[in-house]
Amino acid sequence: MSSKDDPPLSPSLLATPPASQPEEEEKEEEGKEEKEGALWEAPTASTKLLATVDEVIQEIGFGRFQLLICLFCFACWFCLAINLCVAAVFIPTVQCEWELSDNEVAVIPLIFYAGGLFNNTIMTFIGDR
Repeated sequence: MSSKDDPPLSPSLLATPPASQPEEEEKEEEGKEEKEGALWEAPTASTKLLATVDEVIQEIGFGRFQLLICLFCFACWFCLAINLCVAAVFIPTVQCEWELSDNEVAVIPLIFYAGGLFNNTIMTFIGDR
């Protein structure tokens, strides 16, 4: 537990091993000098752990296939958005025109979502080819 009088720990202190006896410290320092990188060394600005999205795209490239995938995903999301908008406008209009009861109106969104489920099932098999 730390008290109010203890100074806050700096990142360099957090990256070092706990203090040990002087003889052990000398042995550890000799071992660190022999190795190129110390085990407890704090990461520096030059240390790179993960690649960024930009670096990955630069590595694999962005070609015709990636463009087609992006366009296909956009088309799918656009169709989903239009489906929801049409349902929001279509349901009250159909209820007034056909004089449907509340129970009959409740089936209309079910039909929209059943169509989406059927479509997603079929498109999954097509996309996996």
